[in-house]
Order: sequence, then C-alpha cells, then structure tokens
Amino acid sequence: MPRAHRHRTDVRHAVGRPQGTDRESELRSHLMIKRISKHPTGRAVRLFTPLAVALGVSLGVAGCGDDAAVTEQEQPSTEQASERIEELALEARRLQEETVETGRRLVEQPAEREEARERLEELAGEARELGEQVREDAPDAPEARSVERASERVERGAEQLVTFAESERENLIVTARESLNAADQELDRVADRLDTRLGDDARDELEALRREVPELPAP
Repeated sequence: MPRAHRHRTDVRHAVGRPQGTDRESELRSHLMIKRISKHPTGRAVRLFTPLAVALGVSLGVAGCGDDAAVTEQEQPSTEQASERIEELALEARRLQEETVETGRRLVEQPAEREEARERLEELAGEARELGEQVREDAPDAPEARSVERASERVERGAEQLVTFAESERENLIVTARESLNAADQELDRVADRLDTRLGDDARDELEALRREVPELPAP
C-alpha cells in the first residue's frame, strides 16, 4: 500500500498475547486501534513526519547446534527477548503519541496548561523508565537500541515542553519537535525492519496502522 494512502489511526494499548493462535491472528489481537481526528484550526504546524507502528513479530530463535540441550536453553531466552522488545516498541509509540497530544493541549488551551505540564513530567519519567526496561529485559534483542533511543528522545521532547510551559520560550517548541521527530524516525525504521518479516495479511495490518500524526499548534 503506498504511503500516500495510509490510514489515520491511533494505537493506544498493547494487549496480552493469546494462546493457541497463528502468528498473524496474534498480531491483529495485539493492538487496539482508535481513529484520530485532525486539528481543526489553520494555525497548526506539523510536529513530525508520518509514524510507523513497530508491530510485534518474532525476530528469530537461537541457532541449532550440536548440543541439543544448549539449544533448548537458549531458544526460550531469545524468543522472550524478541517478544518483550515488541511490547516495549509499542509502549514507546504510545508515549510518543501522548506526548504530542499533551503538548498540543499545553499550547492551545492555557486553562489546561498546568494539568498538561504535570502530565508531560509524568510522560518524561515513563519514557525514562521504558529505556531502563529495554536495558534490563531485552538488551540483546535486534531492535533494542533503536527502541531505547526512541524512548530517550520522547523523554527529551517531553522535558522541553515542560520547560516551555514554565518559561514560554517559543524556541523550545522547535527543539521539542526535533526530539520527537527523531523518535518518530527511529520507530519508523524499527517498523520497516519488522515489516520484512511479516506475512501478507499481517503486512496489510501494518499498513493500516501507518498514518499522519496530529499537529501541534504554534504558540
């Protein structure tokens, strides 16, 4: 599906992996999709480029060796790390999108500025914790470093928006956009790499999740 025709959808939650289903059915039940509407005003400026959801696929198992016992010990660990990085990549996407939504509210609705600022502080902390979870739970997974970098950039973007709320320095909107755009591109690369490992039905599911993101109003 060409990028120009990708749907505008939103991923908010990853749910548990079902038992006894094929991989593509698992993939579809792994996500909850919600529609996002565009911001109605003409004052908005684009925050970052189209995102791609890092969908979950198994990234491989331990190779077969002469020692069957060693292979059996390594395989579950490799599979678990692959599955865990899928969950963490989805969480990075959720944090990124909520940071954008909250930043937009911060700029557009002064009456909600304090509430938005507090939530951005929480989002920065959640992104920091996510990076720590990557290092603890799946440090050797193929996409681990990319997801960790994305979480770091979401953290930085949230912190820059908090500082904007406190100082009203408009240049911080630009630097927040740059940080979040870098996170977007990192997750886009993760999704593209995962895309090559999906079957046709699951790939259609991935395409349906690619979309343009909301816009952040100019201060």
